[in-house]
Amino acid sequence: MDRCIKIACLALCGGAALPALAEGYAVGGTFGTDGVGIEYTYALSDSVTVSAGYSGINFNTTRKISAVSYQLDSKLRSLGFKASYFPSDSSFHVTLGAINNGTEFDAKARPVGDSFELNGNSYPASSVSSINGKLRFPSTTPYVGIGWGNPVRPETRWNFTFDMGFQYLKSVNASLNATCNNSLINQLQCFQLKNDVAQEEKQLQDDVNKNHWWPVLRAGAQYQF
Repeated sequence: MDRCIKIACLALCGGAALPALAEGYAVGGTFGTDGVGIEYTYALSDSVTVSAGYSGINFNTTRKISAVSYQLDSKLRSLGFKASYFPSDSSFHVTLGAINNGTEFDAKARPVGDSFELNGNSYPASSVSSINGKLRFPSTTPYVGIGWGNPVRPETRWNFTFDMGFQYLKSVNASLNATCNNSLINQLQCFQLKNDVAQEEKQLQDDVNKNHWWPVLRAGAQYQF
């Protein structure tokens, strides 16, 4: 992973050292599944560009995992370093890069009806003060994708791009904890509840790591200087 970042940084530094090969540079805005962002692109040659961009978005959603329904407060943040190759002087390109992630999801369990079903056991919702969790992306992930459009296409000022690809998430970290309503549940029941929540944490961890490929779709508009 560190190697990906080093390659991207060397490419950016190399671009600064080879102005004779560059067509230009562009700055633009992006919008997609990773949020709203800004991106800087530099041409190393007619067929190779490097870019750095930041994007983010907040949103809320609900997801059911096992027998538990979770409200997810999502915060997507990413800083990407990428290199794109344009074969045959076309707008089609192949992209490789590395993403530095600040993406995380705050999870709050919601009762189904008037109870929680945890690890096969039922608990009255009134006996549980809260069940909260957090999901965190790996700090750095590789990216691979394809797209259309060149932000630094010769003899144009405004350019439009579309990219689709994947981040490889080796492991999403999941944590889950519960607080008992001690006025309505005794210590033995609370101990059992927390053991069941620990099992639900393992289920949550397994479920979020079933698919290691996180899809990314993005459209952009860039102005070339």
